Amino acid sequence: MRHRHRHRHQEQGVALVVVMGLLASAVVVGAISVQSALVEERLASNYRAATLAQMRAEIAAAQAVASFSELVWGEDVLAIDSEHPNRWEDIISWEELVAHPLATVLSSSCEHNSCLFIPIERDGQPWVMALGAVIAVDSTDGETLLAQSLPVFINVKEGEVSQQTKATVVWH
Repeated sequence: MRHRHRHRHQEQGVALVVVMGLLASAVVVGAISVQSALVEERLASNYRAATLAQMRAEIAAAQAVASFSELVWGEDVLAIDSEHPNRWEDIISWEELVAHPLATVLSSSCEHNSCLFIPIERDGQPWVMALGAVIAVDSTDGETLLAQSLPVFINVKEGEVSQQTKATVVWH
């Protein structure tokens, strides 16, 4: 009888260890799943912001084509050489672009002044660079740049006979 009692006690101890191991495994799997879901949510959010920024650059490009004949290339024009491509962020920051005297910020088309175009000189020719951004406004931190587009370069040639506008658009 004593032998049975001891054997039953050992079985209960083994069952407890097995249940605790299964519970620990379930907790680890749950934690990994939550972490994976958080990473996927961040990736989706970043992709959405990048896509929205690029759409805003295309809005600015369309506006630049429409107002190309009214633009002025002055002394402050930015020069870009396509032989030595730099990222435009390495040349000038978003804040500097918004404040640039030749920049046209589209406040009515894009919220938080997140669309702009600026006359540039590309390989010695007059072009326009259009950019978009996603900007978060926070009451404590002010504005935070979440995403910025790749530049859209536009070269417009006026048609002589038909007065049609021909635009060359290059995405980078």
